[in-house]
Order: sequence, then structure tokens, then C-alpha cells
Amino acid sequence: MLEARLFDETTTRIVSALDVKNGLIDRNEQFIDIEYEFRVTYVSASKGHGNPYFRLYMAKEDYKRLSDEQKERYDILRTMRHYKESPWHREWKETLSEFCKIEKSVRNNETLKYKIADAYYVEKETIIELQHSFIAHDFEERNEHYGQIGLNVVWLYDLPRAKLKKVGENEFEILEDNARGFSG
Repeated sequence: MLEARLFDETTTRIVSALDVKNGLIDRNEQFIDIEYEFRVTYVSASKGHGNPYFRLYMAKEDYKRLSDEQKERYDILRTMRHYKESPWHREWKETLSEFCKIEKSVRNNETLKYKIADAYYVEKETIIELQHSFIAHDFEERNEHYGQIGLNVVWLYDLPRAKLKKVGENEFEILEDNARGFSG
């Protein structure tokens, strides 16, 4: 995850891992996940992961105090979202970064809830979600969240290669050999 919220009851300030890397935010601050408010920790760039990021963190004692519903959500996040992403996800994010904001926090000002979109195509007001595995637990919730804000949602499912063709200044087309799992 590339963004987190400072753990401070007086602010809802969102910071990026690059802010921490560049010394704008002290790396020893406490951070929480924007969407689910679990504690996260800053991880600096390393050989295995070229950019700094925030990783889900929770001590065993704290985990034991969670409700069953919170434990289930934490486990899903820990296994699916906060570990290193697959090469498939990285390739798509790199391709989409040419015209999208990657790992973009999207807030619903009425509910004050956040979702972190894989990619946000600002010019088209469209969220692009990348999905390489089963997602029944979150699909409808994300669609509803983005729809309430007035954003379009496109899901890319298990596309074998990230092949796009530029068809206009800010328009791209997915090549047919990739389209076996496209939904929008």
C-alpha cells in the first residue's frame, strides 16, 4: 500500500510512502490503513520491492482482542492485499501508470469511508480494479462505493498480458488477445 493515514485523532491527513522516504514525515510516526484503520508500518525501498510502502502490522495481543468480523477482515487484507503483489499486478499497474493514478485513495464524503483503487483514470472519472484471484467478499462493496461518488468502475480479470494500444490522446484499447476476462 502506497498511502496511509497518520494515527492522530485530530487529523485525517493522508501521507504517501514517498513522503516518508523523502523525510517530509518522520518514519517513526504511527500510521493506519486508510480503508480499514488497521495499523500499518512503513517499509523502505529494498532489492525485493523497489519502492517504499506501508505493510499491515498487528501484534498477536492486539489481534486476539479483535471481534470475529475484524479478524476475518484483517486476515483477508493480510493474505490478499498487503503482501507483495504478483508480477501480474505489477505489470498492469506499470502499464496503467502512463495515464492513471496508481493506488489512489477514493473517499466518499458522505460516509467518510475510503477505498484504495488500483488505478484511477482521472480524465474519464473511471476506477480500474485489477483482479487476479477470487474476490466475492469485496466486489459489490467496491462497486457501490465508487458508484455513490459518481465514478465508473472497470474490472480487469486475470488478463494474461498487459497489452494496450493508444487510440487517442487519453484513450486506450485493450488488445483482443487480452480480453478473455474483461468486465466493465
